[in-house]
Amino acid sequence: MSLSFQGGIEFNLNPYECIFLPRYSYLFTYAAVNQNEKKIYYNLVQELRMGGFSMGLSQKFSNAGSFNFNIIGVGAGVQFKNFEFGLAYSIPIRSKAKVHSTSIFEVFVTFDFSRFRRNQRGFFKHLQTDSY
Repeated sequence: MSLSFQGGIEFNLNPYECIFLPRYSYLFTYAAVNQNEKKIYYNLVQELRMGGFSMGLSQKFSNAGSFNFNIIGVGAGVQFKNFEFGLAYSIPIRSKAKVHSTSIFEVFVTFDFSRFRRNQRGFFKHLQTDSY
């Protein structure tokens, strides 16, 4: 039997539009927990989005007999209209971990052509609810 829980929340860092932060500045946090028999895997992500630029940090942990810190990752991206261009790199922590992970370098392009978010792409948010 396998169980999975995941959730995310996004905070507006500039609700009063201060001068030193871009107008659309958000902190997005995400957590996922997967349990498979006696093994538990944790995935945590924090991303700071300041207008069209974003940078993030991710961590992966596991509990397969003992608690291990497996991977730490960094990433950055630039959003332009419907597209987001980015780079990400994950660094394995192998000294004490029993679950050995590889280092991964990613170059990515994501796009969103949803007709329901057409008028709200300029807000640079991850989580968004529409009131239709």
